Amino acid sequence: MRLIAIVLGDRRYAVDAESDVNYTQPGYTNEIKPLADGTPRLEKTRTLGKLEGVSIYIDNARGDEAHLQELRDNMGLFSVTAHTADGSVFAGSAQIDGETNTNTTTNLKEITLTGDIFLQ
Repeated sequence: MRLIAIVLGDRRYAVDAESDVNYTQPGYTNEIKPLADGTPRLEKTRTLGKLEGVSIYIDNARGDEAHLQELRDNMGLFSVTAHTADGSVFAGSAQIDGETNTNTTTNLKEITLTGDIFLQ
């Protein structure tokens, strides 16, 4: 899916037009495991919503790196609203998950957002 813009907390970020974002809907994953007698047993695992591969443009003049670090340092979730090229909107609350690095040539940072993110 192609994003055209994303709002993290109180700040709107431009999104790289070439990035391909993957969405995981919150809910359950299922795994079927056998019992000793050969009958199946269902094991359900709760999963969170996730937007992976979000490549945002970092504007150093407006302090984007510091803003993102403030969001990461926050002990809770922050609001997220993502708009796609086809007009869909993903919204909810999340946190930046895992490591992030900024490419200093392109000023792009790829992030993963995990939390309560739903297609509206």
